[in-house]
Amino acid sequence: RPWWVKYREADNPTTEIDWSLMNRWDARQTAQAPGIQAKYLGADEIKKRYANVLTNKVKAITNDTPGQTLRDYALSSGAGYFMNLPYVTTFMGPQKVATPQSLSVPVWQGTPEENSRMLRSAVIFYGGGQVGFGVIDQKIKDKLVFTNHKGAANSIGFVENFPPPPALGKSYLFEDVEQGYEGATTFVLPSNKQLYEFCFTVPMSKDMFRTANESQIMYSANLSRYRLFGNIQNCIQEFIRSLGYTCYGYASP
Repeated sequence: RPWWVKYREADNPTTEIDWSLMNRWDARQTAQAPGIQAKYLGADEIKKRYANVLTNKVKAITNDTPGQTLRDYALSSGAGYFMNLPYVTTFMGPQKVATPQSLSVPVWQGTPEENSRMLRSAVIFYGGGQVGFGVIDQKIKDKLVFTNHKGAANSIGFVENFPPPPALGKSYLFEDVEQGYEGATTFVLPSNKQLYEFCFTVPMSKDMFRTANESQIMYSANLSRYRLFGNIQNCIQEFIRSLGYTCYGYASP
């Protein structure tokens, strides 16, 4: 690394953070949610805009609007197809592969350095880009873990009855359990185990993403990274399961 790149703890970047102002937040409460948009524009206006989506699409295709031609829509439709399948990503993963425990062999053991190198190589092999790691300490648990998953918050069906019911926006809890699990209304993480986090980037076409607003070419690039992310997460969850451990993932809505 260049000489001017210094080592700093993850929670102490060069831009100061007042951690006393930070609290866990509800992932359902974003501007992507029609129920939140309705607070500013009114439910009738939001429903009107959603109702006009198909009409605007047909008009754009008919007029051969740049970025919204039939071919452009076809590209974005194909790019996001696998996002609509129910198995894309889950909290616990597919859980299909054999574990060392089921084979009566020892689980993988390695140093933090060995483990991070191994996991980085696996993520990149499965299609990821950059990979980062961290320790989930009490500050992370108290400040940065969602209170609720986004779930179905982005559905127009909840524009007037927001937020969605608990089963469609599950809460994240820490419990004294041996292994985390997914309940009817909860995602549960073990509070008595040392947990680690890792994240990864997914390659996408930046040039396509820079095209004009409402461009289906832009959407194609955006949807592609989500489609690829689903495959990568499933692969990684099964990889870690094969080593004898559990990888808790980001669940699809």
